[in-house]
Amino acid sequence: MQNDVGKITGVSPAYFVSLFGTSFTPENVKGEIEALKGMGFSTLQYEVFEEPLFENWKTDGLAAVMDETFANGLKPSAFVAHFLGGCFTSKEKLETEAASGNGLIKDVLEMLLPLGSEVPLAVPMMPCLERFSGDEMLAAEVLCNWAGLVDSYGRSLVLEIVPGSIAGGYTNFLTDSVWKSAAEKIGFLLDTGHANICGEDFVVLVEQMGSKLKVLHLSDNDGKVNLSLPPGEGNVNWTGFFEALDKTGYSGSLDLEIVCDKNAVREKYKAAREHLDGFFACITAEEGVASWIW
Repeated sequence: MQNDVGKITGVSPAYFVSLFGTSFTPENVKGEIEALKGMGFSTLQYEVFEEPLFENWKTDGLAAVMDETFANGLKPSAFVAHFLGGCFTSKEKLETEAASGNGLIKDVLEMLLPLGSEVPLAVPMMPCLERFSGDEMLAAEVLCNWAGLVDSYGRSLVLEIVPGSIAGGYTNFLTDSVWKSAAEKIGFLLDTGHANICGEDFVVLVEQMGSKLKVLHLSDNDGKVNLSLPPGEGNVNWTGFFEALDKTGYSGSLDLEIVCDKNAVREKYKAAREHLDGFFACITAEEGVASWIW
């Protein structure tokens, strides 16, 4: 590896979802930061999963989590506004968002003002609750409007594409002309588990994203069931993925996305981090990767 890939590891919001469910609070996040430091992690992603919890973060929750993060020498690698992605699940919700004047995402951006502008705002494009077509242009318009607003705050918008979404997958989003206007204005959060389910070619995909790849969720699965397993427990081509990632000059955090039983969270995340460390140490020592067992 020629660049900084592998030097920073962190956790995605799946760490907190596994421990506390989707209703996890700022207090839950704050209470785990010291443990994350003890496991050797350098970054974590903040997230508001459910909209009713947004108020907790907006009042004093974000400030408390930031204070604890920096006091322990960690950094946030992204802020995921999961609830915003719900507008892509149906035609009705998409039309409502298009007519809303960006009020909700603006509230999120106002809340994030104390957070460094280098921390991107991530939104997942969630699966369609009902099959609807012909509205890709409207979805692209919503994304363009969001990107313009986020940019006006000096921050970048990154999109995570979930299997079953209106976009159909990362590659389709990057190559289909209907999404071109949006793809030019936003960055990407690449979830390797989601991409594997969609049958993506990781080497090609990472090359296509290039410098627009800003955030990672590293998870594994068998390409059939959308699980979030530790790297090496599925069939993701990790060696090819990291080699392609290195060529892009990516220097961000490798954030693990593992969904597991709450009683196994710390054990699995720590083991996965150590496994990544071993892989990169093998490369640094120029021992090659042919014999590395994922």
